[in-house]
Order: sequence, then C-alpha cells, then structure tokens
Amino acid sequence: MILAPRKREHIIPMPVVLISTMSGGGVKNAAPWSNITPILRPSDDIVLGSWIKRDTLIDIRTTKEFVINVPAAGMAEPVNDLL
Repeated sequence: MILAPRKREHIIPMPVVLISTMSGGGVKNAAPWSNITPILRPSDDIVLGSWIKRDTLIDIRTTKEFVINVPAAGMAEPVNDLL
C-alpha cells in the first residue's frame, strides 16, 4: 500500500507493520513490528524503536535498506497472530 502525501496523518499511531529486510549475506527476513511512527510530516521520515537487538534491526543497520509493509485493516487478526 502506498500512502498519498498527507494521508499518513490518519494512521498515527501506526498499527503493527511487517518490516522486510535482507541480511548482508542475502538472507530474507520479514518480521512484525509495532513500534514505528511517521515523523516530520509531511516528509517521508519515520522512526523505528527497538529495545532489543533483533535480526531485522541488524539487517537495517548493515544494509541501510528495508521495506515497511502496512497490512490492510482486514488483516489485523492474522497479523496479531504473528506477535
């Protein structure tokens, strides 16, 4: 889902999202993440929070690349089952 400019404001706080990454060695990873929010609106900056060192965080720091996947409202239950 691609949010149009100035439409992100309707999602704060963000729901659980799936962050997909790839490690430096090419291992694919997708993980649920609940501590994420857009900042500095209307720009596209976001902030991720983590108090533990997870594979997702290591991948992001190593490759500097990740994708945030925002599930549709109808997927709330299956996404919550991942937690």
